[in-house]
Amino acid sequence: KGFKFSEYHEPPNETKIKWSMDCAEAQRQPDKRIVVTQARYRTFRVTGEGEMAVEAPQCVYDPDRKTLSSAGPIHAQTADGSFTIDGEGFLWRQTNSTLFVSNRVHTTLRPELAAKERSAPSGATPTPRGPAVDIFSDQFEYGQTTGKAVYENNVRVAGTNLTATAGRLTVLMPVAERQLQSITAEQRVVVDYEQIHATGDWAFYSEETGLVQMKGQPTWRFEQEDGSGDELVFDRTN
Repeated sequence: KGFKFSEYHEPPNETKIKWSMDCAEAQRQPDKRIVVTQARYRTFRVTGEGEMAVEAPQCVYDPDRKTLSSAGPIHAQTADGSFTIDGEGFLWRQTNSTLFVSNRVHTTLRPELAAKERSAPSGATPTPRGPAVDIFSDQFEYGQTTGKAVYENNVRVAGTNLTATAGRLTVLMPVAERQLQSITAEQRVVVDYEQIHATGDWAFYSEETGLVQMKGQPTWRFEQEDGSGDELVFDRTN
């Protein structure tokens, strides 16, 4: 009861914790795997700052393969709260900091929180591009090292004045930079923004420019007008 696992960074930072896991109870199995309840797994940078936190009511820790897995629910988020995810059925690989979620995925992106976190040392006023965005899908994969999150099957995006659906969605949000960089949608993309309805096979949003590009026989409709082209570009800034 009240068990804790931990591992330290490689030299010369061997005195600083790389990851730790607290749990209410741990039971070792004959195959050396450990069943833990009320688990909370956290990763840290060499500076001591938190990176990711993963929580699960029950999961299995495999010390040989360095994995955490469960068929039950999971909640994970970045230390600043700008990226959260909930779902059912997951696998976390410690060796490459990769998270897989297999069912009922729900992510919330809050770029304004990351902006506040980045501006805190200098006291500057953050200027985030927009409010929170919710993403739903059947499956999910996230690589902490690359900062790439991939959503697949029945992907749905919901935000202020924005809804979208696609077969696959890729979000680039590096943990180190704590900033949303881009969103790419593929496979039967449908976007409704303000009063504009658009469709295509591919769409790309850049947080830096605020532009949304659509390709793959894109079409658009605005009130009583409609059209098509090789490429559509929406400028969210104006």
